[in-house]
Amino acid sequence: MRRRDRTYPFWKKREANVCNMFLAEEGEEIDALERKELLSHLPDLRAKKVLELASGIGRYTAEFARKASEVVTVDFIDHFVEKNRRKNGHFSNVQFLCKDVMDLDFADAEFDLIFINWLFMYLEDHEVEQLRWRLCSWLKGGGCLFFRESCSIKFKAPVVHDPATYRTVHFYTHLFSDPLHFIKEESVKVSINTFANPLQCFWLFKKPTI
Repeated sequence: MRRRDRTYPFWKKREANVCNMFLAEEGEEIDALERKELLSHLPDLRAKKVLELASGIGRYTAEFARKASEVVTVDFIDHFVEKNRRKNGHFSNVQFLCKDVMDLDFADAEFDLIFINWLFMYLEDHEVEQLRWRLCSWLKGGGCLFFRESCSIKFKAPVVHDPATYRTVHFYTHLFSDPLHFIKEESVKVSINTFANPLQCFWLFKKPTI
């Protein structure tokens, strides 16, 4: 069975709430802290166009909409997208898409920032490799790719039938450093403080300006 065939039912059966996005009872408590931390590492979004992949219920969508000129937010679970739309549909600069990321097609050099939260772990290795070239093509010169991934299975309670693949930090750093320019990789401090897990990590890359 393909990982996608396991991932869709894994998320489809979950209610659209913050605790389920974290797969942890502490979700409500750490959401605001984590958003503040991750957003602090992003470039200035004023007058920029943002692509948000694996947006879930839209925990970050409003943050982008308040600053960016345009936001395209994407998830493949329909009731997550609808929850995001109900929360953030009043923003006139947000487009909501319910699509599989591998089926997306955007113009070259369309976005200033691509933001991804927990996506690659649900893709096959060859899909991650394929997607990195698409992401690079969708970025403008000087644009940034920011993504966060789980590189560990250190949850406080076991997650039943978890379809994710927990790759090494080096895998992502090495893979995306070609063709992008590596800026930083760090552990999410909130995850360290809450779960004693230093392998919830984020990366920031920049597309070279030709």
